[in-house]
Amino acid sequence: MKLKPAPAWEGTGSGDGTSSAQSATKAGSARCGPLTPRDSSELILHQEDLCASVRSLWSTRKRMGCFYMLNSTKYTLRFLLRLAEVSLNVSYVLYALASATIEGGPIFRSLKRAVLWVEVIVVMGCVVTEGTMFLLLLCGIKRPHPAFVLRAWVETLELAGNFSMLSYLPLPPKLTYWWNHHEVFLHKLLHPSILAGRSIYKAESWRDMLQSENNSSRAKILRAVRGVLVVPLLLITQVLVPLCMLAFPLLAPGAFLVKMEGLPDVRYINDWDRSAWLSFLGVLNQASDMWDVDMVEQRAMLSLVFVVDTEKQSSAGAVYEQKLDEFKQELAKAILHELGLIRAGVLLAAQDCFVLAFLLHRFLPLRHRAVRWDVTD
Repeated sequence: MKLKPAPAWEGTGSGDGTSSAQSATKAGSARCGPLTPRDSSELILHQEDLCASVRSLWSTRKRMGCFYMLNSTKYTLRFLLRLAEVSLNVSYVLYALASATIEGGPIFRSLKRAVLWVEVIVVMGCVVTEGTMFLLLLCGIKRPHPAFVLRAWVETLELAGNFSMLSYLPLPPKLTYWWNHHEVFLHKLLHPSILAGRSIYKAESWRDMLQSENNSSRAKILRAVRGVLVVPLLLITQVLVPLCMLAFPLLAPGAFLVKMEGLPDVRYINDWDRSAWLSFLGVLNQASDMWDVDMVEQRAMLSLVFVVDTEKQSSAGAVYEQKLDEFKQELAKAILHELGLIRAGVLLAAQDCFVLAFLLHRFLPLRHRAVRWDVTD
């Protein structure tokens, strides 16, 4: 008997969910409205299927040991954990700067001051940026698209949660990874997602964002706020950040020494007070981001989706990163459209390779003649 292959959109869930995922998916396709007017540049042509996948993902129950848990509950708990990381990192960097005793040789004293101040400025800057973007989202910003702002807010939240120079340690595996993906990192450095495709070298790209949606007082206030934020945003993202990316790998070994010097004496762990535990947990939290496993896993999984022909494009890495960024923005728009602002932020903050696999398995049938997307066409 010859098996008849199922259509690509008739997915059965992630394999560990219940029938609620299937029912939500089938019911969702009928009531999913259009996200925006159709655009020929959209990578996922069947937007209604993507909407159904988002609803199915949010409402699916998964078995957790001897009980079931909704994905929405799991992602909410993960989001709260992310907020706890931000609180811990903010408390640690402020305490480390306030209680620092600058001792030792002149080189180490200068290095310690630089490391402590840089971490405080970056982390607190991220917190201020998060608050500003969240207020813009609550005010109903239209330019750039709220999905761009929401995605940038999530990335800033992740950065504030465990930023330190330890993630820039020039270890041999990292040096190899950086070299193999230097075009990708260069594109991300020069085109950060928070700018929504705009650049300091393209003045015309900012005109649409500085225009008001209408003549209401609320739109005028949003326009004024955007106008005030443009200059510091450009200065930070396209001047200071590239300079820091060059300096941090050089300062990272010294930052590691500063972290080790600030740890309490482990021989007297029974006598540790709250400040000693804060120092220990703060360094432990920052060390957890020495290698961003989620980023590597998601990039490796999506490399199976996007194919770059190096014979067609000399800068294949830049083309791949550009299309990948467009896909992430398209996915963020669908999530924001289906779940609303708060729940979309929760899901984007909890996104990992398993979330992407659930959303994309409907579009990637595993057949011997399956065609992947060649983004260079």
